[in-house]
Amino acid sequence: FKYTTKILIKDSIDKNTIEVFLPAIDTIMISMHKKRSFQTFGKMKMITEDVEELQTEEYSYLDDEYYTYYNWNDENWLDYYTADALSQFKPPPIKFKFYE
Repeated sequence: FKYTTKILIKDSIDKNTIEVFLPAIDTIMISMHKKRSFQTFGKMKMITEDVEELQTEEYSYLDDEYYTYYNWNDENWLDYYTADALSQFKPPPIKFKFYE
């Protein structure tokens, strides 16, 4: 069923607004309950449970100052100590409009 994941519609006037039709989504989800909606294509490759011998590696350039902790702030991971962002990602200005 192609539209089980296509539940959002871009607004025809404002391209930064996504319209969500809750009754339609509810109807689709109720009808798809306990139904198979996706399946693999092609030949499945079986793997063995045998694990080859693992080799460890040591990295001398990683010292105690290399490790840090990050906190999530709704847009990015921030370094716990310096508050530097882990990436330069800026989320797009998207608004949701819900219809009941």
